[in-house]
Amino acid sequence: MNFVQWTPLEENYCPKDSYRECADLSQIMELQHEQLITYNLKRTTYNSKPFTFFTFEFFPVNTPITDKDILYEDNHLIAINKRAGDIVQADDTGDEPLDEKVKKYIAQKYNKPNGAFLGVVHRLDRPVSGVILFAKTSKALDRINKMFKSREMKKTYWAVVRQRPVPESGNLQHWLIKNPQKNVTKAYNGEVKGGQHAELNYQLIGELNGYYLIEVDPITGRPHQIRVQLSTLGCPIVGDN
Repeated sequence: MNFVQWTPLEENYCPKDSYRECADLSQIMELQHEQLITYNLKRTTYNSKPFTFFTFEFFPVNTPITDKDILYEDNHLIAINKRAGDIVQADDTGDEPLDEKVKKYIAQKYNKPNGAFLGVVHRLDRPVSGVILFAKTSKALDRINKMFKSREMKKTYWAVVRQRPVPESGNLQHWLIKNPQKNVTKAYNGEVKGGQHAELNYQLIGELNGYYLIEVDPITGRPHQIRVQLSTLGCPIVGDN
């Protein structure tokens, strides 16, 4: 489901021909933070007033997998175009996870009444879209896990941030400490007790309307490390608090 919405930058005013109700920027950020929407935005004016034009996209959490979601498939592997908002594996929300959706897809496509085997190879955070690779056999799962462990696999991420990175390319190394009670991870420049070493390479590859596109190549695979390390650089990802 898509719709457009005008949001004033300076005052609580909505043009009469706007779609649906208006919301301020804090409401937009809250919806995105709760993983209910993704959006694009464009700054413009209406009757000489400054506005931000938002395009929203909602992803129903129980939308089934179809052929258009499949990027690659053979007898051993299947690659899925994960939508923002999907969870890869079950969590406390009770929402149907991506791995269960893919199992149903395979079982229906190949007429497997007893269900299908599916191995989770890696994960992406719920707000993140991108390629998710699953193993269709136990042998493939074992081999792919070994390839990830030996770092034969390379993963590349793109992130839109609010600030230009300085320098525009480089290597980031931090030690991460997670507070499980607050579900917050903090980065430290030096080694700290209980910290996990996190390392990535990044470079600025694009700029549009005051937003910057950064390409990230993580060397380690710590939870949320890209978000935390870019924020520590002074470049929080758009939508993060």
